[in-house]
Amino acid sequence: MSVPNQTPYNIYTANGLTTVFTYQFYIISASDLQVSINGNIVTSGYSVAGVGNKDGGDISFLTPPANGAVVMLQRVVPTFRLTDYQDNGDLLADTINKDFDRIWMAIQRAFLELGLAITRPLYGGPYNAQGYRIANLADPVDNQDAATKKFVVQTEQVNFSRTLRVPESEVAMLYPVTPRSNMLLGFNDQGNPVPIAGQTQTADLAIKLASKDGAGLVATETGRTVEASIRAASGSSQALFPKFINKLTAYRHGITGYQDLFRAYGFGSSVQVGATLPDPATQAPIAKFFEYLNKTVNRGGIYPLSFENRGVNGSSINNFIVNQWPGVVAEGVYPDIALFVYGMNDFPTANYNAGQTFNENGFKQRLRTAINLVREAGGDVVLTTTPHPNIGEYSWSMPPSVNQVWPSFSPLPVSDEDIIPSAAESNVTFEWNGVNIQAGVRFLRGNDAIRQIAVEMGCVLIDVEKYWFDAVAKYGETALFNRTPEIQTVHPNLLGHQQSYWLAFEEFFANMDKNGWIPPVANSYDVFSVGGTALNPNPKTADIDLQSNGIRAWAYGLRDKYARLIYASDLLGKISKWSYTSQSPTSSAPGYSLEWTEYHSRTGGLYTTGDIIPVAIPNRTSMKVFIDVWTSAQTGWAQTIEVIAVNREGVVSYTIVGVHDNTPNGNRLFTVTVGSGVLNINVLQVNSSVKYHISGFNS
Repeated sequence: MSVPNQTPYNIYTANGLTTVFTYQFYIISASDLQVSINGNIVTSGYSVAGVGNKDGGDISFLTPPANGAVVMLQRVVPTFRLTDYQDNGDLLADTINKDFDRIWMAIQRAFLELGLAITRPLYGGPYNAQGYRIANLADPVDNQDAATKKFVVQTEQVNFSRTLRVPESEVAMLYPVTPRSNMLLGFNDQGNPVPIAGQTQTADLAIKLASKDGAGLVATETGRTVEASIRAASGSSQALFPKFINKLTAYRHGITGYQDLFRAYGFGSSVQVGATLPDPATQAPIAKFFEYLNKTVNRGGIYPLSFENRGVNGSSINNFIVNQWPGVVAEGVYPDIALFVYGMNDFPTANYNAGQTFNENGFKQRLRTAINLVREAGGDVVLTTTPHPNIGEYSWSMPPSVNQVWPSFSPLPVSDEDIIPSAAESNVTFEWNGVNIQAGVRFLRGNDAIRQIAVEMGCVLIDVEKYWFDAVAKYGETALFNRTPEIQTVHPNLLGHQQSYWLAFEEFFANMDKNGWIPPVANSYDVFSVGGTALNPNPKTADIDLQSNGIRAWAYGLRDKYARLIYASDLLGKISKWSYTSQSPTSSAPGYSLEWTEYHSRTGGLYTTGDIIPVAIPNRTSMKVFIDVWTSAQTGWAQTIEVIAVNREGVVSYTIVGVHDNTPNGNRLFTVTVGSGVLNINVLQVNSSVKYHISGFNS
């Protein structure tokens, strides 16, 4: 039998009832028929009829294929010989014909598959996929490799993030090279780019810089404007880990009694855990916080520092008190720094309106309790405000099983209109960096509560919320949350973390590194005790660091082991020295001090005849006063005296112990008299400058 020119396959769509399907091509053996359902080859559950018929036959399934299933019947002939002709054997026509038939069937199949391949013309040109997709392509390596959709999209995103963009669908092109050379890029009142001369000093720039918006025109090295940097700063952000730093100082100086490993723990919800992040071990908030902390304080690797992510999915600050902290206590190993990443589960509708967030025993009080637990265990606390949920996908409805008790009572189920604020009013739109963005009202209030507690309790506050608003204004909310495999409502993606927590930590530690680690207030945490009772709560360091922010009057101070001043000087040259009657002070017997003070002063301006300069002599003190007066009216005259002055209950008396006077004929430059609590210098000549030096015992 000749092999006809047939299409060696048939394709059907099953209806869930039909069991018999026809194949319309010649097969020599039932094994030459390949049966598949939805692309999956099946080898049983059916019978074949019509083998050897030129026009084909049919197959019968025992069970009908499912409705909609694609059934394909295809001739697949093996590409190897099945018959070996023997020398001097019989050459049977049927056997030879079937062998040649198989050859032609195989050739027909080869040409069929060749017709499905991507080909190019013999004369050259590109390969032609005839409108079909090419799947399972590897990512490109070399310059001329084909690119996958994934590669193109990722490359586009990288390049897109590096370009200047406008929200409008169209904007005018830049000017050609010649008019824009050596020019600045500006925009006219239509928002179209125009070249601006960069060499001129324009008056309008000065006006703009002096306006209320001027801070928004000046950039910093972080890329943020001065206005944005000021807004992101927090007054409580300068408490600066006093317990932690004191521990490191003690360790560095070899003081006994300190651990040999210092720990940072990250507490919080699934945001702290690092949900949706590719590598939470290095990308979660506590991991990035520790990275910048370690870079800042441990450049030489001299301190043994570590961190642990203690975040728990679905947790709130109450979970910390009830579960997480008791677990730490049970272990007996406490953090030296605790990073709190709470809020995402504390501020939703249910927690807010059920009174868990803002009643008398709500979030604020629980946060205070949590802070005190860590501090009592010897650790510092770092607070962070929280990003907002995915406003576009987030539901503000009250769960049907929860009563509303705050700020007013409403029995369950609570409708969207009855909750306060209502579901429709749970978002607020406002302008941020020139862009209208949305935020959750309850999250705004919750983050304000965190700021309040940070200031109240002197905790470090890293205001992540403000960085989050910057990111929403710059990238849009959708870009900050993953949408596959499901839309995220509370878990920022990698970009969301990078533009909020990461950037906030980076700028915080960069600022700290430049401006030092000095706390703004003197308190008991400042005392680094190296022995004794530390009755004086002042730090036992040179006071020059503290003078700049008004905590110390002295430019320099030397203290004893009980933190008592021994020697101090201010910027005007006043020097004080102290001795104490008790060398081992206690609370009940602190002793008292004896003070010796020296200072010199040139009084302001020039004086004329009749001017009086009073020099205070404090009560119950004895002072040696050296006075020198010079006048430009009589440059060759000199008069100086040294007196001992005493004040006893307001009565001042003095004795002259030394005099130098070359004024002719008794023409004095000054005289000395006494008043109530003062020694008066009476000027007798015009254009006189007065200097005096005092030393003696203070009260």
